[in-house]
Amino acid sequence: MSKVYGVFYTKTGNVIFGVGGESGNPPEKRSGLHLPGGGISRKKDQHESNASVLSKLKVELVEELGSHGGQLLECVENNPEIQHYKLHGHAVYFVFVEISLLFPPGLSQAVDWAACGSINKFDTPFEQLEFLHVSDVLTKFGDEDWPKTALEHLVRQHFNGAVPER
Repeated sequence: MSKVYGVFYTKTGNVIFGVGGESGNPPEKRSGLHLPGGGISRKKDQHESNASVLSKLKVELVEELGSHGGQLLECVENNPEIQHYKLHGHAVYFVFVEISLLFPPGLSQAVDWAACGSINKFDTPFEQLEFLHVSDVLTKFGDEDWPKTALEHLVRQHFNGAVPER
């Protein structure tokens, strides 16, 4: 399955992650930190157009983040950077978008489920969002984890190879 994930970051190195909710068939509780996003197509190595990638990310943002997703949708319109990787046989797209703070870093923010779009019974919204500094989360992911690839690209391309100080 082709996938798309949003990497929403600040100039100071904070990144939005989702926590909780359920995903899969049958649904299972998510554990750990997740970038907002999801599947684009059933074909795991299918190449997607930028328009298709952005369209699917927008749907996922509203489904998973509710009113926060609406705020981030506006940011996606402003020339996002889209990077395509082949990871574990899957086409994975990361959409990098610089944003300003939605809420203070280090604090969690509950997701308003009532504000979420069409709820997919196999993929419920995150329970909360966390704005975490890239230096705090880089080591939480193993080499096989997709978010680590995104965070390494973020550091390399947007912070000139150095993790920004807090």
